[in-house]
Amino acid sequence: MVDSPRAPLAFRVGIVGHRPDRLQRAELDRLGNVIRDVLVIVRDEVEGVRGRMPGIFSEAPPVLRAVSALAEGTDRLFAEQALELGFHLCCVTPFPKAEFEKDFAPAHAGEEDSLGRFRRLFERAATRFELDGRRTDAGEAYGAGGQVVLNQSDLLIAVWDGEFQGKGQGTEDIVAEARRRHLPVVWIDAHAPHAWEIAGPTTPRPRSNGGRRLAPARESFEDELRSLVREALDLWETEACAEASIGEARTQARDCLADYYAERPGGCGAGILWRCFRHVVGGRVGEDPRSASGADGANDARGDDPGPGGDVRDALHALYAWSDRLAVRYSDRYRSAFILCFLLAATAVGFALVPIAWAGLSHGSHAAHAIEAACAGVELGLILVILAMVYLGRRCRWHERSIDYRLMAEMVRHHRLVVPLGGGRPFPQIPAHWAAYGQPGTTWVAWYVRAIERAFGLPSASVDDGHVRRCLADLGRSLREQIGYHAANTRRCGQIERRLHHWGVGTLILTLIACGIHLSPHLLHWPPPPSLSSWLTVLCGFLPAVGAALAGINNQGEFRRIARRSEAMREHLGMMEQQIRELGPRAGADSGPEAQPFSRVAAALADDAARLMVNEVLDWRVVFLDRPLDPPA
Repeated sequence: MVDSPRAPLAFRVGIVGHRPDRLQRAELDRLGNVIRDVLVIVRDEVEGVRGRMPGIFSEAPPVLRAVSALAEGTDRLFAEQALELGFHLCCVTPFPKAEFEKDFAPAHAGEEDSLGRFRRLFERAATRFELDGRRTDAGEAYGAGGQVVLNQSDLLIAVWDGEFQGKGQGTEDIVAEARRRHLPVVWIDAHAPHAWEIAGPTTPRPRSNGGRRLAPARESFEDELRSLVREALDLWETEACAEASIGEARTQARDCLADYYAERPGGCGAGILWRCFRHVVGGRVGEDPRSASGADGANDARGDDPGPGGDVRDALHALYAWSDRLAVRYSDRYRSAFILCFLLAATAVGFALVPIAWAGLSHGSHAAHAIEAACAGVELGLILVILAMVYLGRRCRWHERSIDYRLMAEMVRHHRLVVPLGGGRPFPQIPAHWAAYGQPGTTWVAWYVRAIERAFGLPSASVDDGHVRRCLADLGRSLREQIGYHAANTRRCGQIERRLHHWGVGTLILTLIACGIHLSPHLLHWPPPPSLSSWLTVLCGFLPAVGAALAGINNQGEFRRIARRSEAMREHLGMMEQQIRELGPRAGADSGPEAQPFSRVAAALADDAARLMVNEVLDWRVVFLDRPLDPPA
């Protein structure tokens, strides 16, 4: 159990740049000083963020990460400067260490004591992530390493000479990919005197200029760099409320984050009505729906092996389980509230009709007036309880919290599944027609998940066949849990929908019968007993109210849509789980020159599976944003 941890303060800077063969017109000492100047600006700005945002981050010291492949030239200049400034070095090698060292043997080295320099830096690295690239496709291996560097960077430093040479997976290609991802880039000229500029998402992309070399603008971009670092870290940059003013959006984002930090274990009693309703109406159809994520519940992570990845995976597992339990807690409260409101509304109608029946029995006695007054009081009380329940649910944001925490859990799980293989970020683009519901990637939830992602970074791992097999086994377990959940959820929600529908139809049939009995004395010309007429009137009014309450619960809960989506998810996840079973035995078997490294195939599959689960929750989010807690009409 996690005690609602505050977001750690961390920032990551990656490097991509030339090797010695394209640094011939560089002054290496001066280039190192320019890189150092950029890193000092980043460090100072990160350390100043805590003072501008009190109470937002944890009290732990800021973590600064420098992500480098430690290749000759730029990578090592960057790593040495970063280590001197107190950054944690994260080494991402395109090949296993022993294979990568062959690049730095005396026969191939481009700088003096290249192998020794690599080994010294490698030993000082806090994280060592060794990919399984192949010499038969070295360019692709270096490109894969560059992609991991991008995945692990909040800011990219690119030392580029401004020449387009058309080499695949080169510096210019990595910079172009960074800009496509809206990752800010500090472009430092590889030629002395090493001017630099910011290549942000809105600045024009450098393009080939008739074969002539491009160069950064010779002006200071220090203020712009500081602003970019602040934007990456500041909670204020989120768009928590698109229609509100900037001040209101900032306040809302901070309040939502403060609510999350204030969460504590326990407190699930308010959701007991939903759990009872689910078991009574839906029946016991296998595992508890809260044993996996989705529209009806969440994964309590029981028996969920953290798998490969060491402490990083363990920490992400704990954070996932915590937000997951919170999502279940508030989902149960929200569902209990709307079920209770609909049932109390029907009961209020019943109490409003009881005096009619009592009047038929007592013929206007004093007791009838007392009963009428008592029923009116009970009816008023029930209506006040409904209004109080709706007010409490809205004030405590049960509905919104259940949606936010569910999305947070799925984003953390996405990262947890892909990080052992160097995978990407869990912030998918939503369809254009969902824009009215806000951008999930710009909410306080996304800000928090990014903070977690920055803080934990990559695990130290050698991405060999054994590591990939363990990752696939862990992914397979997660998918099987999801498949089991969605199968049970399909049956349970389908059962709830059918029973509520049938019971609603039953109330309509009973109402028709009561109406028929009520009309029969007039058609047969015999006087009905006064009490019978009164009670038939009550039934003709109360039964439709019960039917409307059942229909309201069915509509508010979206049980039919949930059941259908769970069935579709079960099928898709089943196909992915089959792919994993087929892929496992292939580890190390495909060794031909055309074979793709096993880790890339596994990483793509892990990313697809994780994104499928995130997208399912995004769809669920849109559905239930249109189902706020309102008084029954």
